[in-house]
Amino acid sequence: MTQSEAEAFWRSTKRLAVAIAGGILSIAIGAGLMVALLPTSLNWLGVLLLIFGLIIGISAFIVVGLAHVRVKVPLDKRVLSTQIKVLAKDRQQDYSSSFTIALVGGVALCLFALFPPILQTIWSAESFGLLSVAAFIWILGSGLFAIVYGSMVYAGYSRLARADVFYAVTDPDDRMLTELKQRNPKLHGFLYQLYWPLVFVAYLLFSFVFGFWTLSWLIFPIAGVLFAGIRNYALQIPKG
Repeated sequence: MTQSEAEAFWRSTKRLAVAIAGGILSIAIGAGLMVALLPTSLNWLGVLLLIFGLIIGISAFIVVGLAHVRVKVPLDKRVLSTQIKVLAKDRQQDYSSSFTIALVGGVALCLFALFPPILQTIWSAESFGLLSVAAFIWILGSGLFAIVYGSMVYAGYSRLARADVFYAVTDPDDRMLTELKQRNPKLHGFLYQLYWPLVFVAYLLFSFVFGFWTLSWLIFPIAGVLFAGIRNYALQIPKG
């Protein structure tokens, strides 16, 4: 791997980090606005803002994610020279302070997000009930933005600093999805690009629209089992 290719990989990783972290924040902002506007005459606007946030977030996941794949796949199984590894370690060390700030700040925001609902419960201010939930979602989304962005950028440097050979696909689940793409491209596209966004939309509908808060969280474990079952079954089907 050349230095220009390593630099291109890091730039792509930063764009991916912004897209994923920004997508999460966009969805959180839309969800919070919908909750805040539910008791008002502008509740229809809240639903539109949620849909708009979902469109931005999901589009960012897909578009930037595919662009990142186009950058890293040509680098698959490239040997990492000592020069590149030293450069990656230097970048990692330079970014370590920013990573620490992002991680600590993100965790602090996630914890602070609990305060609006707690204060609302203590003060028994029913008129601010939904607003406290909206504040919880907004602050939590901001904390997740900091954690996700900082972690992904730091991992991009660490990935080249610790390995002797670069592999485009490192996670076993991702390798399974890559194999699935060769066997069934349409099913791969559904599982990799649409499945989890649809699951998240279903969770929001059951929670905010139908009010099934006590049961809606079950969507995620059930979806995880179904995801693994569909993928594993598809991988057992002989090629062709």
